Amino acid sequence: MQCEQVSADDHFFLLGGNSIVATQVVARLRETLGIDLNLRLLFEAPTLSAFAAQIEALQIAASQGNSQAQNAIVRLPGNEHLPQSLAQNRLWFLWQLDPQSSAYNIPGGLHLRGELDINALRSSFQRLIERHESLRTRFYEQDGVALQRIDAAGEFQLHSIDISELPGEERQARARAIREEQARLPFDLQNGPLLRV
Repeated sequence: MQCEQVSADDHFFLLGGNSIVATQVVARLRETLGIDLNLRLLFEAPTLSAFAAQIEALQIAASQGNSQAQNAIVRLPGNEHLPQSLAQNRLWFLWQLDPQSSAYNIPGGLHLRGELDINALRSSFQRLIERHESLRTRFYEQDGVALQRIDAAGEFQLHSIDISELPGEERQARARAIREEQARLPFDLQNGPLLRV
């Protein structure tokens, strides 16, 4: 990487860094600082300020005899612009070509017996989106760079359709039709959400 000047908020990979350069950087820092660094750390904290903060935390932990601090999963700030992974970028590119496509949807159905507790189901999905950032991620482009953003967990919207009044076979056919119809609905990768129940 040939950079004359780097600011604290510059993103390593947006400056032209790649996995080979990242390996070299981490190896030099291991040697210079004498601490055990994981390559993953640079991928998880790709700005200079975030990376420096992680290294400082590792140095403090090492001085206190806590060498396992590096294995902790670090939560990234939700407002940071992050580059898309290669897999995300492929989907983003294909979605831009055909935003009405449902080719990459992953539909599923679950048959439950007994009375459904809608509030418990809604609460379960609420916890799911709070825990998994990938379900709250949106994709966009800024200055020609494909980025992702993790949104805060808003209130989950559970859509319910009551077909309990229909006779058995008709109810099954209607449930199948609803499932197929929902599976064909495209997702908006730019505005989200990326989960529909």
